[in-house]
Amino acid sequence: METKKIILGPILIIIGALILAGCTFKVEIERRGEPTPTVEIMQELRERIEEFHRLLGEKLVQGYDVSQALELNRQSMEAAGAGDEKRALELLELAIEALKKAKKLPERPPFPPIQPPGR
Repeated sequence: METKKIILGPILIIIGALILAGCTFKVEIERRGEPTPTVEIMQELRERIEEFHRLLGEKLVQGYDVSQALELNRQSMEAAGAGDEKRALELLELAIEALKKAKKLPERPPFPPIQPPGR
């Protein structure tokens, strides 16, 4: 019986400390006003990232101007890095729309072959 008390005491102290630490972390986040990302937002972000990369690959191969979409994606990554997942998702959706509306780049004639000097 004495052994159970010796083992149970430290376990209860550790559990209590973990609960207190979790509550402190939650209060700190709320005090800062930083929203905690929901599972739904993070899943939606992952899905949009996959869609963006798929569309980007297609448009690049087909010769479209993707510069606007790349800039929006860069801004989205900055927002995600700053902890603003909702803004990151908004910007990523704008980047996907920019890819869908991208215009084809004009065709360029192939470069002439380069001749080695002195020949």
